[in-house]
Amino acid sequence: MKSVFPKGRIKALMRLDDDMGQIAVDVPLIVSKAIELFIEELVQASLEVSETRGGAMLLPGHIKTCVLASERYDFLKDIVEGAPDLPESSGTPS
Repeated sequence: MKSVFPKGRIKALMRLDDDMGQIAVDVPLIVSKAIELFIEELVQASLEVSETRGGAMLLPGHIKTCVLASERYDFLKDIVEGAPDLPESSGTPS
């Protein structure tokens, strides 16, 4: 399994948690793959928002709309709060 996200950085972030004990060698690789799959899912869902609104490119507002529309992404609401909303004239079908 190839790691897209740096294993060393993931391990360093995990060590920031005082409750984290020893970290097995494979754990950062597995976490890296989980991050990759999560991002793929979020981008795909955001792309669907873009396509339904007639957009030709993925914008931060598409991701924000996706996050706010799904309970699955509730933990991201505070993060996307500052992202710009999609303009009403962004190719929204009438």
